Amino acid sequence: MLGVGGGGYGLTIAQNKDVSVGDIASDPGREINISVGGFVVDASLNVLAIPSVQYDEKDNSYAGFMTSVQIGYAYGFPSSDWTFSGGDVNDGPNFGINMLYIKLVIGGLGYSK
Repeated sequence: MLGVGGGGYGLTIAQNKDVSVGDIASDPGREINISVGGFVVDASLNVLAIPSVQYDEKDNSYAGFMTSVQIGYAYGFPSSDWTFSGGDVNDGPNFGINMLYIKLVIGGLGYSK
């Protein structure tokens, strides 16, 4: 399978100590949430198994158990366009999502005419 889409990463930097209301009012910049996002492509190999399927003549339907394993790699094109709620972050590092993954799916299937 091939996929395209978007992905992102967020980071929170906070001061971990007790503060008074007066401290917050006089210096509100104690925590910041920054994020970056971009274009992501994905390639994977999927192995699907349907060990049992049952047919119901009365309803003319099929139902069964299904499982699959997906092994893939996601690549996000690096971006340095970091932002926060107050604007842009200057001189941010290039960041892109790059990861190998394995996904196990357990479920069922059904079909009715």
